[in-house]
Amino acid sequence: MSPQMPVQRAVELNSTTEVAFAFIQLLLPLLGERQRYHAQFKKVYAEFEDWDCLSYGFEGVRAQDILPLLVKTFSPRKFLAGGGIVDLFIERGFGFGFNIADDEDCKLLKFICQLNDALLDSGQITPTFMLAHFYCEEGEEIFPGPICRREHS
Repeated sequence: MSPQMPVQRAVELNSTTEVAFAFIQLLLPLLGERQRYHAQFKKVYAEFEDWDCLSYGFEGVRAQDILPLLVKTFSPRKFLAGGGIVDLFIERGFGFGFNIADDEDCKLLKFICQLNDALLDSGQITPTFMLAHFYCEEGEEIFPGPICRREHS
């Protein structure tokens, strides 16, 4: 991995990822030096750099490729999606810069989580992970429409 590209974003460039990146840039001034320290690259970043894992990195299967195939082939019974801009602040790179014993850090993370939830709920950004239970036979579909639509024949 290149230390020049710390923000890992494993989705195609589209309007929702551009919105997510814009919000990350807006949150940047709220972070102190400790929170800008990237533990993997052992460096403090003055600004976030966008790293597209599709062109350089480790991504094998992308959600936007596999999810439509899953929905076409199987019936989802339970589906939970989450993640988004909050990932950057809690993951293995920058996440170590936050201290759960520090009230200010907790308030900042709570704010970021609430913003993330509002952006997900409004469809401004898309989730970055899912937990799902699929069946082979047809059944009642429990699936959020804006994320992926099932093609019916």
